[in-house]
Amino acid sequence: MRTLVEPEKRESKRERFLDIERCKGAAIFLVVLGHIVARSSLEGHQWYYSLRVGIYQFHMPFFMYLSGFVFFYAGYGTQSLPGYWKFMQARFVRLIVPFLAIAALIIVGKFAAQKFIQVDNLPGRLFESIVAVFWNTGKSPAASVWYVFFLFIYCLAVPPLMALFRGSMGALFFLSVVMYIFPRIPYIYLDRISIYFIFFVTGGLLAKNYQRYFKFIDDYALFLFLLFASIIFPLVYFDTRAPWALLVAGLISIPAIHGLIRTRFLSRNNFILWLGGYSFIIYLLNTIFIGVSKGVMLTMAPWEGSNFFIFTPILLLSGLFGPIILKKYVLVHFPVADNLTS
Repeated sequence: MRTLVEPEKRESKRERFLDIERCKGAAIFLVVLGHIVARSSLEGHQWYYSLRVGIYQFHMPFFMYLSGFVFFYAGYGTQSLPGYWKFMQARFVRLIVPFLAIAALIIVGKFAAQKFIQVDNLPGRLFESIVAVFWNTGKSPAASVWYVFFLFIYCLAVPPLMALFRGSMGALFFLSVVMYIFPRIPYIYLDRISIYFIFFVTGGLLAKNYQRYFKFIDDYALFLFLLFASIIFPLVYFDTRAPWALLVAGLISIPAIHGLIRTRFLSRNNFILWLGGYSFIIYLLNTIFIGVSKGVMLTMAPWEGSNFFIFTPILLLSGLFGPIILKKYVLVHFPVADNLTS
């Protein structure tokens, strides 16, 4: 038998949802905003710390939802066996090769840059850093790009799981709940992989019923966003880090933010649509551009006190537009690198 799951009867031409692209643009903006300060906090700027806590309650669950939505909407969850292997080869090149390249760039770059500028989260010894990328991943120097590694694992695992579950999305969702609840293994990213799988599967569930889902978030967009805000503010105020907080905030953020993006004003916003088109390259390189910009600026002035208000917009712009400029004017001349970052 050569089939994992018999493919569903697919439409000859699938509709492209620009609101998904706009959601990606909004999400990547939040990612960069949250990366301005790495893992430390600045005295006297509780406002940014609170903002960062709020962003981290939902921004990556929302990104995983978008990935799951696109994955299942495109029909990748159910494939023939030959199609599966071909797809996985393409996903390996698309996701794992950039992941490894960025990991190597971060490790080598930090070791080299520490002689000239201040470097955040400096890795330990070279061998330990390399091991941490693959094994002791709680200390991985490539933690800023974990999303692409997770996405590859989900793409690898979901089609066989759907075959095992005879195409049942309910069974897949139940598995994701079990993975979220049970103790997690802090190696090979398995702890985070088990946490974020539920959001990826949620994207698939909603993609399977996207017409009813879109009608629902269009009808109740304001209510959903107010509900989301009423949940996020207490979590930020009490600085809640419990596992249930990420689950609740992540799940409610999905219809709330997607519904907000589909409102009349934001559904016409071309800036976030444009950002969405560059979300992959921004995700891969934003921390590098932020780190270099911060290191150079710190050689001229500290960023405590009022200086933080100067650093913040410059670092935000560096993280957003630095990768885009590199993509448009440099990588375009190197076809392999250009394809890998598109």
